[in-house]
Amino acid sequence: MKTTEIEKLYSLRKDFTVIGITGRRGAGCLEAAEIITKDFKTNIRKGKIRNPTDLKDLDTNHIFNRKYKIVFNYAEENWKKYKVLYYRDIVLLHLTSLTNEEILDEIIQVYENADYGFEIKIDENIKYDISNLLDKYKENNEEIRNLLIDSKNKKILKITEEKELIKLYNSYFGNNGFEEFAKKFYAILDNLGISQRINLTHRLGNNLRGSGNPKTDNPRYKNLNTPHL
Repeated sequence: MKTTEIEKLYSLRKDFTVIGITGRRGAGCLEAAEIITKDFKTNIRKGKIRNPTDLKDLDTNHIFNRKYKIVFNYAEENWKKYKVLYYRDIVLLHLTSLTNEEILDEIIQVYENADYGFEIKIDENIKYDISNLLDKYKENNEEIRNLLIDSKNKKILKITEEKELIKLYNSYFGNNGFEEFAKKFYAILDNLGISQRINLTHRLGNNLRGSGNPKTDNPRYKNLNTPHL
């Protein structure tokens, strides 16, 4: 009988699992993600995971206490740290398929538009910093970008070959990789205005879901109300 793709994936579940964490800003998603990126002992030391001996408010034979010990003992032996892929970083990865001018235009459309909350002027120094950061990232990651990006149609390509996936992993999490670039990119935008940055990533995400392209002439949602994000 032919093995399905999903069966192949499940056969790897001890070596490869994906956990999706979603929720509103302030719901604890970032804290949960931080916990699973640390080793088990570090989480206990920092009080992120409680040791069963700390459950002094419950009787040792209480059903919750017994269940917790089972889960704790299993996790202690099988815990593995995770790498985090942030939603905003995946949106940014798609955005880098555009030219620097197009990327700046998308930023300006949100930050300098009062419909998105507050009008914040993007001066020439900020534009230069963003363009310079983009240039350095593209220069340092030219090989993987050639594999990943269809520059003609400005789309992210599907990678299935194992050796290419390893290159993609290393270029994402390695030195001068995408993860490091994304932190610097969003630090610039957050310094200008966090609400606008949130609106920007949601606008781009909605465009991606609607057309497959982060930049469109007719975005699905022109105005996003930040408190509802």
